Amino acid sequence: MGFDPTVGFTVSPPRAARACILALAGVSLVGPLLFTLVVACSPRGIPHFVGPLAYPPGPTFENVREAITRGRALTCFANSALVATTSASLGTVLGFPAAYALSRSRSRWKGVILALILSLRLLPKTPALAAQYHLVHLVGLMDNPLAVSLVRGGGILLAIWLMKASIDRVPRHLEHAAVINGLGRGQVLWRIIVPLAAPGIGGAFLLEFVSAWNSFLLPLLFLSSEHRMTVSLGIDRFLSGYALEEGPMAAFALLMSLPLLLFFPLLVVGTISRVAPVGSGGVEGRR
Repeated sequence: MGFDPTVGFTVSPPRAARACILALAGVSLVGPLLFTLVVACSPRGIPHFVGPLAYPPGPTFENVREAITRGRALTCFANSALVATTSASLGTVLGFPAAYALSRSRSRWKGVILALILSLRLLPKTPALAAQYHLVHLVGLMDNPLAVSLVRGGGILLAIWLMKASIDRVPRHLEHAAVINGLGRGQVLWRIIVPLAAPGIGGAFLLEFVSAWNSFLLPLLFLSSEHRMTVSLGIDRFLSGYALEEGPMAAFALLMSLPLLLFFPLLVVGTISRVAPVGSGGVEGRR
């Protein structure tokens, strides 16, 4: 941006284009959320499509109360928290040893293994649903949130990639120095690797948590009782039948989004910390 006495402040075209793109991105992200808030606070019987910036007359919390009582929002919230926390914990705990082994491996097959992990991540999950359903039914975990957690906990491929990238930045000489000082392999992992790789580990946990929280197909496949429903199944109850109840559904959607709105800043901060350059406080691993 510069100042020209004849025309005033001027902005270069690239900077103006970036500003427009950021403004459009902000509107596309915040606009639907504000519109959902307007619909959730609108009294029944008035048109809901009044725009995200036009606050409805006489806002009410009736829709929120109905979402909590008839929609069993709190029960669905608790079930989703259980599923997401268990899935993210399983994925992180199971993926960390693999990420550490791949990070420190000198095998010539290392690149092939990483490419295979990425290719498995890109495969469609639908063909495996029949086998997963049969196994869950075989072990007697149908209509149990643990089934969703176990199936999702096996999807640790993205967690392995994120944690490996973070472990790569931990210098090897720190491990060697710790071993010389008498620490065992487990102590080296717990006292050296985990603290320095914590941003990547936390980012992997949060990504898996958000993915499990938004999961719809697996809960629909394995859960059938109303008291076992997750938030994705709970919001679906307002879409079925012969009428679309916009108010309670919008209130339920807002309640469903609260954990994601809380975890997203943590995810951004953790990701920025994980990829921070050496000059800004990051740690670069030696090869």
